[in-house]
Formats: sequence, C-alpha cells, structure tokens
Amino acid sequence: VTGKVAQALDINANLARVPISLANSFSPGLDAAGSISGTVKVTGQPSTPSVAFNIDAAGVQTSQTRGAGLGGMNVSSSGTFAGNKLAFDANISDDAGLGLKGGGSVTTAGTPTLALDFNGKVPFSFLAAKLAAQGLALNGTANVDVQVRGPA
Repeated sequence: VTGKVAQALDINANLARVPISLANSFSPGLDAAGSISGTVKVTGQPSTPSVAFNIDAAGVQTSQTRGAGLGGMNVSSSGTFAGNKLAFDANISDDAGLGLKGGGSVTTAGTPTLALDFNGKVPFSFLAAKLAAQGLALNGTANVDVQVRGPA
C-alpha cells in the first residue's frame, strides 16, 4: 500500500494472492477459500472517496457454493465505487464449464438497488448431487441471459 491520507486521499494498493480465508474471521460458517490479486486506487475526499479496482480471484469457494455443487471459481472484475454507487464488469468461470460475463451497478445509499446483467453458460453438473438424491441425472449446459433489477 502506498499513498497518503490527508484532506484528499491518494492511496494505491497492490494485492498478491491474498487468502480469501481471511473473511472467515468475520463471518462464521463462511468457510471461504481461494485468493485475490489485483489493484485498488482510492482518491477524493475521505467523506466521499472514489475507488477504482481491478481484481482477479482464483479458486473461490464458500460453504454455500460447495453446498450448491460448485467447485472453485475464478472471478475477474474491474469497476468503480463513487457517489454511493458500485459499477463493475465481471467474468466468472470454473473448470466444469461455467462461463458468465456481465456486470452492472449497485447503489448503497438508502435501500440498495440492483441493476445487473449476466449471460453465458452454466453446466448442469452443479445440479448433479441434488438430482442424484432423487434418482435423476441431467447432462449438458444451459445458455443463460439473466437480468436482476430492483431493491435488494
């Protein structure tokens, strides 16, 4: 981390394979795994900072994603946070054929509002365990185009 904190912020952070498991200390049961690398730049006034980021996460897993049958995912994302609004683009993939691209925005003032668009391929293999418990099987990949809009 380099830069200064004064009346105007000018902070640069470089992340190199930071363990995502650090989040487990703050969220019992999360059981997060993987690592994050990338850059973060913070500018502006301390009361209204602007943040620009470019992040690559590898092998991302939580107890929830494991429970859903998903393996370690890779996420690349870039974006900004300013004026109580996060705007980002992201690519999400895994070794089983998951391949989603998209992004959007999330407001953070008052009631958070989502405006997200993602499309790509989702392998049916993530349903395998739940279907097998019912004596069913499904093979292949779904092409999806998802929009999420409204209050969170």
